[in-house]
Amino acid sequence: MHRFDEGRDGQGRGDLKLKPVCFSIIVPDGYTHSFAFKEIVELMMYVMQEHGIPCVLRNNDILPTHINIIFGAHMLDPFFTYQLPPDTIVFNTEQLTKEDNKMVDTVCSFAEAGLHVWDYSDANLEFLAQKVGPGSLSRIVLGYHRLLDRIPVVDEPEIDLLFYGSINSRREKVLNELEGSGLNVCRLFDVYGESRDECIANSKAVLNFHYFESKIFEIVRVFYLLCNGKTVIAEIGEDTVVDPDVVGSLVPSSYDNLIETAVNLIQSGSWRSPNESGREVMRQRDVWGSIEAGLTKVLGQP
Repeated sequence: MHRFDEGRDGQGRGDLKLKPVCFSIIVPDGYTHSFAFKEIVELMMYVMQEHGIPCVLRNNDILPTHINIIFGAHMLDPFFTYQLPPDTIVFNTEQLTKEDNKMVDTVCSFAEAGLHVWDYSDANLEFLAQKVGPGSLSRIVLGYHRLLDRIPVVDEPEIDLLFYGSINSRREKVLNELEGSGLNVCRLFDVYGESRDECIANSKAVLNFHYFESKIFEIVRVFYLLCNGKTVIAEIGEDTVVDPDVVGSLVPSSYDNLIETAVNLIQSGSWRSPNESGREVMRQRDVWGSIEAGLTKVLGQP
């Protein structure tokens, strides 16, 4: 692969000519959930900057002098898609399924408009490739960066189990049973950044389980926890699509056994040991290699 080394003018990257990168987060008026993109954007910015690529962060802005990487592009007016520069990258963080035709059609429309689509999931990309072909698609690996390893360790956390995310009947059932078991469960919704991180620090473990009968593991929300050595109880079913290296850094459980798994973990005290295997798995993931491959495709290089 090509190296993207800093040139004398700040623009040369070895034998590739690369513009600066603008990370653009779509934030509709009054919509706070766009803050959920924060850690992924930070990861990519930190890694690119370490490899000599100037980066800026903007909300609701496209810079024609930059390669723009858009997060939350599914919230854009579809008409606007065809006005974006052809080297624009749309980063999809949503799970794509046959049941969600609207989201699938939206993501496909970006590729059909000649834009590049980056995704965290091989399963998503395989699904998209069947519809639009693989030419504009790239997988980006989510992993470790030292600047994301920032949540302090609390010796005696007050919260047994933390869950953050939307609630439906599938999740409500488990959370109610966990609370009924005597565990101190904290539920967060629409809480991001430092406020959420304070709750993570003050929790013995974090619970991650599916909103739907999903087959794709939610690495988008879990990678940051593993970067910080946090214990994560994760719903892993027989048909869950999850990278093998990640499974060993989790406390896996089927949906039906989540209560038993959580109670045993908290009562045993095994949560006291930092999840160093999670940190190490994230360290071993080749984030830059995946970004470099994606940028090479954007630039039309072999």
